[in-house]
Amino acid sequence: FHPPKDRGGTKQEEWILVISDVQLGSRVGKEQMGGLGEYNFQIFKARIQFLLESLKHIVSYHTNPPDVLRVFFLGDLVDGSTIFKGQQRQIDLATTEQVFQGVEHFSQLIYELAKVFPKVKCYGVPGNHGRIGEKGESSPTDNLDMLTYRWIKDRLALSQVKNASFDISSSWFQLVYVNGWVFLMEHGDSFKGWAGIPFYGAQRAKMNFQDLL
Repeated sequence: FHPPKDRGGTKQEEWILVISDVQLGSRVGKEQMGGLGEYNFQIFKARIQFLLESLKHIVSYHTNPPDVLRVFFLGDLVDGSTIFKGQQRQIDLATTEQVFQGVEHFSQLIYELAKVFPKVKCYGVPGNHGRIGEKGESSPTDNLDMLTYRWIKDRLALSQVKNASFDISSSWFQLVYVNGWVFLMEHGDSFKGWAGIPFYGAQRAKMNFQDLL
């Protein structure tokens, strides 16, 4: 038996965790889903805890754990209350409470991740559910997601968590450079599908961004 030759060892990785369309505060009953599923604030809390425990478990047995975890927040952390008519009857938390609870639970998630990973770098762009006013009425960054991100960032600073940071975009998109690769962060509500197929909208948006950048 001859052991394989050393090919230079393993390359240090960076992991990316994508969090999008949580829509905290939304309420979907089983009757609306034909009994197949439901969503509410209690389910949100159970899922965020499951996410944390799952990440801890993965790191515990991974042979090459990363020095850096990057968390991409792609918007719609909160559900808002005015994005469509009748939304008030489909939420179980008022808008301000959605922001308060979002700050509380996502701050706690980052605190816990900072105990597991040497560095936690967070990034945030706005979604559409948190917008203020009608579509196109206000700046894309005049948004409840942005308020939530800013509050989380302030909490991190006050808690003196040294190995966690939050880079909030000043625009509706953000570029993040990771190990020589460029990642484009964008919520995606601006994508226009073709023939009812969303993929073509995403493909067109990608080509437009390539031309722009």
